[in-house]
Amino acid sequence: MECSECGFKNREGVKHCTRCGTELQVFCAECKSPARVGDLFCGECGKQLSAKSDTYGILHKKSPSCDRNDALFDKNKVDVVQDAPESAGRFKCDVKDQTVKTAIAVELTEIGPLNRSIENLLNGAGHTLFLIADDDIGKSRVLYEAKTHPEREKFRIIEGRCRSFNTSLSYFVFSEIIRTLLYMDVCYPDDNIEERIAQYLTLEGENDILTPETLIFIANIMRIGVSKKCDVPLNQIENKEIGTAIFNAILRLIEGLSLKEPILFIFDDLHYTDKASAEILSGLFYHIKNMPVMFLMFMNSQTNHHAAGLPLAAHRALNDQNGEIVFNRLSQTECDGRVHSLLQAAKIPDEVLFGVRTLSDGNPIYIEEIVKSLLEEGIVKRDSSGEVFVAKDISIFTIHDSVKRIIMFSIEKLQGEFSEFLMTASVVGKAFEYDFINRVTDLEGIEEIIEGLAERGLIYKSGSFPVIEYSFRNVLIREAIYSSLPDQKLKELHARIAKAAEVYYADNIDDHYEAVAHHYRRADDLARAYEYLFKAGIQAKEAYANRDAVQYFFQSLELLKEFESPPVPPEDVYIALSEVQELLGELERAIDSQTRAMELVGDDLKKGDTMRNIGRLYEKRGMKDKTMKVFEHAGELLKDHNDSLEMGLLMMNQSWILNRMKRFDEAVKKINDSLEIFQNHDAKEHIAQAYNNLAVFLEHQWLLDSSLEYNLKSLSMFTELGNRRKAADVYLSLGYLENKRNNLDTALGYFDKAFDIMESIGNRYGAGTALMSKGRCLIDLGRLEEAEQTLLMSAMIHKELNLDKKVVDNELALSKVYMEKRENAVAMNHLKGARELSVENDYKTSLAKIALMEARILIKEGKGPEEKFQEAIAIYKSLGRDREAAKVSEELEWISGMSF
Repeated sequence: MECSECGFKNREGVKHCTRCGTELQVFCAECKSPARVGDLFCGECGKQLSAKSDTYGILHKKSPSCDRNDALFDKNKVDVVQDAPESAGRFKCDVKDQTVKTAIAVELTEIGPLNRSIENLLNGAGHTLFLIADDDIGKSRVLYEAKTHPEREKFRIIEGRCRSFNTSLSYFVFSEIIRTLLYMDVCYPDDNIEERIAQYLTLEGENDILTPETLIFIANIMRIGVSKKCDVPLNQIENKEIGTAIFNAILRLIEGLSLKEPILFIFDDLHYTDKASAEILSGLFYHIKNMPVMFLMFMNSQTNHHAAGLPLAAHRALNDQNGEIVFNRLSQTECDGRVHSLLQAAKIPDEVLFGVRTLSDGNPIYIEEIVKSLLEEGIVKRDSSGEVFVAKDISIFTIHDSVKRIIMFSIEKLQGEFSEFLMTASVVGKAFEYDFINRVTDLEGIEEIIEGLAERGLIYKSGSFPVIEYSFRNVLIREAIYSSLPDQKLKELHARIAKAAEVYYADNIDDHYEAVAHHYRRADDLARAYEYLFKAGIQAKEAYANRDAVQYFFQSLELLKEFESPPVPPEDVYIALSEVQELLGELERAIDSQTRAMELVGDDLKKGDTMRNIGRLYEKRGMKDKTMKVFEHAGELLKDHNDSLEMGLLMMNQSWILNRMKRFDEAVKKINDSLEIFQNHDAKEHIAQAYNNLAVFLEHQWLLDSSLEYNLKSLSMFTELGNRRKAADVYLSLGYLENKRNNLDTALGYFDKAFDIMESIGNRYGAGTALMSKGRCLIDLGRLEEAEQTLLMSAMIHKELNLDKKVVDNELALSKVYMEKRENAVAMNHLKGARELSVENDYKTSLAKIALMEARILIKEGKGPEEKFQEAIAIYKSLGRDREAAKVSEELEWISGMSF
């Protein structure tokens, strides 16, 4: 593979030019898009790139019959796989459920260099390995792999880290290494440091690590005087000679340690190193070539620091004994390409690609672990043809233990205040306000802590206005920290955060009900969690966030199983839940919730009102007989409360049923009696509802002007009260009224207004009714195509909500559309469905309407309609509806002279 920079012909599969280090690229033969060497599939079009990939197989999680080292290739030969067959790099194993899983291919260019360097170390050769990346990408993974290496017991790890506030302290990284080596600042008090250095570094025998003459120079870089034991006059030595002596002392230290065992030195955050340390490292590269010493060096990609030239210096000194691990944050295309490569599939479901992108934030290590977890948890599977598919809801995905371990490797090294802050922040959530986190923690120097964590790429500033907010750099970081906390610590933090939130957000606590409930629930304060969940449900209900409201109410009811004496009566939760379920059109569930509430209610007044609501819901289901029986039972419970609002509401609901039964005089008397009660209580909302009911009754009696007057009164009151739901009902009534007045365009406008409001507040029942009314109006206007589409939409809603009576009415309207369009067979098919439902539910009035529509279609087909007309007449007469029966008889008489 020829390098575009220097022209050197590299062996196949190499990602970086052996001569100049330039990253090599391959191009997809299909779409010509650039790809990373070693990728199996193009990230742009998904086409397989090459079977020659620098990959090897590794099982990331032990199973009953497979171990990590049971790879396809021997671990001692795993570093280079050339000209492998297409199946190379993969292996299969049996697991408990008898299914077959395929291990993920891990690219050697990322983890492979580490394994090769450690192999060189164990073989006695020196090596340097650089990881140059922003935001610590991949560092934790490399550390994890080094510390869990299969032959870890054969070499020693010594760590040293540069700190941002010590860039001006000479030789600081080496003083940190020596402190780690001697366990200083951990096990030994300061007054024993000199003695400790002397004991450890001036050993007797020919293999002494340091001679007494050079000991003073090691002590010097640590700012410790040992002149009593080593009388070297530093004030008489030139600075250049001191620098040379310090270099020789460090070299002698490294050489002496390596004689005992192979050493892996870790130099972390070298972009903060001082100039003197960088110069020492540059010189050491030439001396470690034949020592069992490895330098693992981490730095960012900036070039304005003292360590920026170290990779080039190492390359010059060590040639092929120097390496680099490449972990760049991937673009969306590169991320998708990596998923294709890991899963070895050309087509990946979009939800998988999106999920991996979102969780990984372009971090290649997280991408690998997330994909592995998706496979191991059975969320993503392959079919018999190898096609990848989603087998479970991807939202249930939880981060795998291996991801947590990798993340925690970097976090566990942090000082106490950093760790404590991260624990608290992880419990607050994925984002946290500066002022709030400052209130919750009792740590000093919060600004410095936040700055340090941001510097390490763990958090970032996600908002500046109206409040300063920080977020975790990646959701996996937060989850890993949170899941590592002991249960008792979690409870304490959640309780502290919940109490702090009540005080901090006191002025706008209603915006934080859900969060406070969450923290109290995790703190095991279930009564407070229940209370806040109920408040969150009421808030969502009032905002017409109906699904959220249902969720909050159900969550609060779930908590009732775990404690007694709730602060809010459970019947209040059931009643509120029922109201939302009714709005969603889930009438059976709404009836069930009201029934549960009634079982818990103690006094007759509230029990009677709950019974009334059950009857009202039955009426919406089209079950008039059952409704009247329930209303009678409610009346018995309220008989001693004749002047109560509850009795007024019952009378108003009864009037509606009387009107539906064509008993208009009784209906008007009932609504007027209820209106008097409402006026006595100054219950404006109920008064407005009574006006709307009265308007409907007057419209049914063709008293259209009076109906309009009461409708407008009702609309004005509901608008003033801000009740959008009821205002939408009045717009629906106005639509019916204007339709009767033959003002069809005006009626259509009212139906549209009603639908728009009902749709916006999630009133599925009302939205379906408004659409069906609009569709009928469009039929009258002769706009059949629009009518068809509108009625099909309403039919979908009614079927979805299992509203059989509404479905029948919808089918009747659709049959009329198709009859007008001369599509008689389609019209008859809709009538057939309507008839089946009507027979099943004993909808006699609907059966009469169906028979009449069937008769009219038969006329259009030139067939005899008499039998259907007679069926309609008989049904109307059986119901005592002589007026409708007479109209059908007149129509039959008019067509009786026609021949068919």
